Amino acid sequence: MRSRVLCVNQQQQQRPATGHKVSSTPAQEQRPVSQATHTNLGLSLGLAALMFSSPLSPLEAQAIPQTSECATKSCDYRDYSNQDLRKEFFTKGSMRNTNFENVIASEVTFFGADLSGANMKGADLKYADLGQTNLTGADLSGAILEGAIVSSARLDGVTIVDSDWTDVIIRKDINDELCRVASGTNPKTGVDTRDSLLCQ
Repeated sequence: MRSRVLCVNQQQQQRPATGHKVSSTPAQEQRPVSQATHTNLGLSLGLAALMFSSPLSPLEAQAIPQTSECATKSCDYRDYSNQDLRKEFFTKGSMRNTNFENVIASEVTFFGADLSGANMKGADLKYADLGQTNLTGADLSGAILEGAIVSSARLDGVTIVDSDWTDVIIRKDINDELCRVASGTNPKTGVDTRDSLLCQ
């Protein structure tokens, strides 16, 4: 009888209680999983905090226009003549009466710069960004502006003899003003200035 009762008691101890789920996984095996979960959660929270604390993502940083030296320090009256400036940028710079004669500045940005009275004779400005620049009184004689951006640029009193304006998009009223003073042929491209402006 004792052995039978002992067996019954052992079976009762091993039998799970009704209404309660018993995990088949020992507590010691569950612990590493729990620790891994907490570790992953901690890493995720850390990365999220880093993303929100960082002022700019790499893509956002690239999208912001760079500030040129000439925007913080005046470059008025400087002499850049005959230089290759393709690795430079002059965003919103002050370059009044600056000498850019015969420079290579294709695809260079002058966006928002003050180029009033600048000497840009014979300059290679193909596909340069001259948007919102002040070119009042600038000399663009013999310059090549093929494909350049000149939207919202001030062109009052500009000299454009022998310049090439091929594929430059210009507001009609400004284009008409340029056609009134346009003349000559670009010595490097052989393009007639009036033809490049589609003057009537």
